[in-house]
Amino acid sequence: VANGTIHVTAAVVAPPTRVLLDTMARDADLQYLVAAVIAADAGVPAGSRFQDFLANALANFKVMAPTNQAFINLFTALNLPTAPSTFALLPAQTVRGIVAYHLLLARAFAANLPTTPTPFNSLLSASLPVAPPLVFDAPQGVKGFKNPPYSKIIAGGIDRNAFNGVYHKIEQVLLPQ
Repeated sequence: VANGTIHVTAAVVAPPTRVLLDTMARDADLQYLVAAVIAADAGVPAGSRFQDFLANALANFKVMAPTNQAFINLFTALNLPTAPSTFALLPAQTVRGIVAYHLLLARAFAANLPTTPTPFNSLLSASLPVAPPLVFDAPQGVKGFKNPPYSKIIAGGIDRNAFNGVYHKIEQVLLPQ
């Protein structure tokens, strides 16, 4: 074709029809993350909750989504029970900080991740200017300030698209401090 390229696909490629919160809630491997979002929103007025942001069809986010096992590993290291209800045992401000540290205020696809260590501000950085940035390096993954190793992006960095953003599953919880 003179004016483009035709690609043959194995299935119909349709645009996403759900928002991030709904998409993540339907992923069995992200139930702890969804529980963290709900716990972080306890006592926060409507309109300012993470649930509101992640359900806003006009927003545009990238979520670094720790798997259930990532949270279980963190809870085990902290000698805490390894159930999603454990978030209720943590200070609400701590849970809010963890959730905010996993959200970026722009959609970024795996193909656009830098191939050398590059800092990116999270939602936590937007609310606390002294918060450390996340460091992305496509070959290694993503690193929180207090994470010794990089967290690998699971499944080869597959973009999981939603109407208002994209999420990538990661193998550890990113820690700002």
